[in-house]
Amino acid sequence: MAKKMVMPVAWAQDVDCWLETLKAAGFSDDTVRSRRYKIARLCRELPSPMETTGEQITRVFAAHDWKPETRKGYRNTIAGFYRWFYETGRRGDNPTAKVPKVKKPQAHPHPCPDKYMADSSGGCNT
Repeated sequence: MAKKMVMPVAWAQDVDCWLETLKAAGFSDDTVRSRRYKIARLCRELPSPMETTGEQITRVFAAHDWKPETRKGYRNTIAGFYRWFYETGRRGDNPTAKVPKVKKPQAHPHPCPDKYMADSSGGCNT
C-alpha cells in the first residue's frame, strides 16, 4: 500500500466520515489507512454509495483473483462501511447483507518437531 488510492468523488465525503468514526473508536492509524485504501479500491468499481447494490459488490469480488485473507479483508471493509452507513441513517438498507461471507482459511499448523521438544536449549524458540 505504498501509494494513496484516489477516492472517487461520489464516495469521498461519506468515506471520510466513516474513517473518522474508526479513529474515534481507537483504531490505529495503520488500520484506518488500510481500510481507506481498500474502500477506495472497491469504490472505483462501484457507483455511488446510495446506488451500489449487493449484486454489484458480489460481481466486483468475483472479478478479482484474491487470496482468501485478502478477499476477507476487502469484504470486512465494505461490510463495515455499509453497516455504519445504514446505522447512521444515510441509507435504509445494507447492500452487503447478502454478499457471500468469505470462509476463513484453515491454518496449516507447523508444529515443533519432537526432537526439539526434548531439547533443553529450546531449539524452536531460538
